[in-house]
Amino acid sequence: MQYYYSSSVIILLLSCIITLPSLHSLNLPKVPSPKTLPNGLPELNLYDTSTSSLKPFTPLTPPFVKMYTCGPTVYAPAHIGNFRAFLTYDILKRVLSRIYGFNVTHVLNLTDVDDKIIKKCRSENKTLKQVTEKYTKIFKADLHNLNVIPADDYPLATSYIPEMVEMILKLKSVGKAYDDEDGWWFDVSEDDNYGKRLVNRKVESKEEGAESADFALWKFEKPGIDVPTGLWDTELGRGRPGWHIECSAIAKKLLGEKIDLHAGGVDLTFPHHENEAAQCAGVDGGEGWCGCWVHNGFVNVGGEKMSKSLNNFKTLEGSCPTRNMKRAYRWLVVSSHYRGALTYTEESLEAAEGAIKRVDKLAKALDKVEVVGQSGGELGDVVEGARVKFYEAVSDDLKMPRAAAAMFDVVKAAEKEARKEGKDRDDVDLGFAKGVLLEFDEIFGIMYTPEAGEGEEEAEGAEEGGGGEEAGEDVWNLVEARKAAKADKDWGEADRLRDEIKTMGWVVVDGKDGAQLEKV
Repeated sequence: MQYYYSSSVIILLLSCIITLPSLHSLNLPKVPSPKTLPNGLPELNLYDTSTSSLKPFTPLTPPFVKMYTCGPTVYAPAHIGNFRAFLTYDILKRVLSRIYGFNVTHVLNLTDVDDKIIKKCRSENKTLKQVTEKYTKIFKADLHNLNVIPADDYPLATSYIPEMVEMILKLKSVGKAYDDEDGWWFDVSEDDNYGKRLVNRKVESKEEGAESADFALWKFEKPGIDVPTGLWDTELGRGRPGWHIECSAIAKKLLGEKIDLHAGGVDLTFPHHENEAAQCAGVDGGEGWCGCWVHNGFVNVGGEKMSKSLNNFKTLEGSCPTRNMKRAYRWLVVSSHYRGALTYTEESLEAAEGAIKRVDKLAKALDKVEVVGQSGGELGDVVEGARVKFYEAVSDDLKMPRAAAAMFDVVKAAEKEARKEGKDRDDVDLGFAKGVLLEFDEIFGIMYTPEAGEGEEEAEGAEEGGGGEEAGEDVWNLVEARKAAKADKDWGEADRLRDEIKTMGWVVVDGKDGAQLEKV
C-alpha cells in the first residue's frame, strides 16, 4: 500500500516544535502537494546494509513501523560523534511519520551494565545505578538540546535480565549456546549464515589454535572485578549479560518477533548487529528478523574517527556552549548525507551557525507575513520547484544535502523579495515561501530554542546592556593552553580547559580569526 504526504500531519505538530517567537503562533492552512507530483511523493527508498542496495521501504504491517536503534553505554557523556547516529534516527523518523504518514514505534536502548560501567563503579566507589542515572540524565538533556524527537521507550538493559536469560536458554535448547568456566557463548559454527547477514565475512572454524568467533551471551562473576550491583543470580549462573544479547531480547519483547527498521553507526555493523541477527535467527529458526538495516557514517576530527578511545572526542556542551551553536551542530549533521563520513571542524560549525542565523533573519523579516497556499508569481514558481526537489531528495535515501540546497533556493529567493518595498513586494508569494520553509523544517528541525547553557541568559542580557568587562591574564593563559592542546589534538584536555574558562565567567567562541571570549 502506498502512503502519500499529508501536510495536515505537519500542521498538527508545528506548535510543539517551532518555538522561535516569529513562528510560534502560526495557524497554517493545508499546502497542496507539488503540482508536478500529482500522484503524491516518490516511493521512499533506503539503503539496506543487509542487501548492500537501495530498496523501497515496505513495513510489515503498514501504516505501523517498528524501529529499534542502538543507544549509548551510559558511563560518560556521549560525544558529538555519537549524536550523529541519534540525529540520523531523528531525520529518518521525521520522514517516515511527518511526510509518509507512518505510525512509528521507536525503541532506543540504554546499556547500563558492561565492563566500562563496572570499571567506573569501582574507581568511584559507586553503585551501578548511581553511575548510570547520572549519564542517562545528561544524554537525554543533550537529545532535547538537539531537538531530537524522544523515542517511545528508553529501556535499560538491567530491566530485561529475565528476557535475556530466556533467550540464552532457548539458544542452548537448539544447540547454539554452550557454557565454559567463563560463561555462556554463542556457537557460530552452528550458524551457517553467520557473517553473511550484514557483512560478507568468512568465519574461521574451531580448529586447534584458531581464534574463535564465538561471542559472550552471559559472563560469570569475576571476584575482585565485578561489583555486587552488576550481578544477577539466574538459571544460567551468577553473572551478568554480554553486550549483544540485550538488544535482541529487548527488541523482541517490546516490538514483537520481527521489526521493520534497525539503525546504528557503521561501526556496529560487525560484530554487534551481525550478532543480534544471529541470536534472533537462532531462537526463531528462520531469517528476516529485520526488514531494513540503516547505518550512518562516522564523524571525523583531525583526520580520525571521533572516539573516546582515541581521546579526540568533544561533548555537546563542550563544543557547543551556546544555543545557536547547538542548533548549528544539528544543522551540520542533518544537512549531510548520513552514510558518508562527516568532518567536524570549528570552521564547519561556524559556517553552519551562519546558515542558522540567515534563516532566523528571514523568519524575522517574514514575521507578519500571512502564510498562504500555492501561488503563481515568480517567487511562487521558485518555491514550487524547490518543494519538488526537496521531496525527491528526501525520498532518495535521505539525500539531505540536496534537500538543504532546495531549502536555500527558497531562502535566497524569499530574501530578495522581502527586500522590496510597497506594491513591488509580493506578500502572497512570500506567504507561500514562509509556509514551505516551515514545511521543510518539519524534517530539518532547526527552528527551535535549546535550553540556555550555564550563564547564557545573563550573557545575552549583558550584551544588550553594553557590559564592557575584560578577561584577565589568568583567563587568557587558559585560552592559550587550550590552543596548544588543540594543536596537539588533545581534544579531551581542550574541552576541559574550555569548561574551566567557563567557570571563571567566560565562554570561548572559536572562529576563523581565532578564539574570542564572551562574558557569561
